[in-house]
Amino acid sequence: MRGITPVRSSTTKKFNFWAAAAIAAFIVGTATAPASAGESTAADNANGVFYYSSLTGGPKQITDPEIGQCYPVIAGFGPNNQTDEQAVVYADLGCALLGNPIQPGDSGGTVAFNSVRFEDI
Repeated sequence: MRGITPVRSSTTKKFNFWAAAAIAAFIVGTATAPASAGESTAADNANGVFYYSSLTGGPKQITDPEIGQCYPVIAGFGPNNQTDEQAVVYADLGCALLGNPIQPGDSGGTVAFNSVRFEDI
């Protein structure tokens, strides 16, 4: 069987094209532009402390929490928001069900909750 040459299909070329396209999209999507003067690239955080109690561990606190991040809390109660942003406590662990907002400097009384998220006001 002399003279056998490998068969080249367009599938190989398509794979290389799509692989290159995926890599390029990943690079472009993850690249960050330099920050302009006075602009921060760090995550925004609320300033202060969010206090609460937990049935599973007593007094707890979250210091300078990140805005928009969901903080799971197991069997939390008695929230006290001493941050400069609004805290929203939720009945579920994923910050989705029955949100109860707590303004800066306020407490939520004896409300029970399982997660909290901080929002810009």
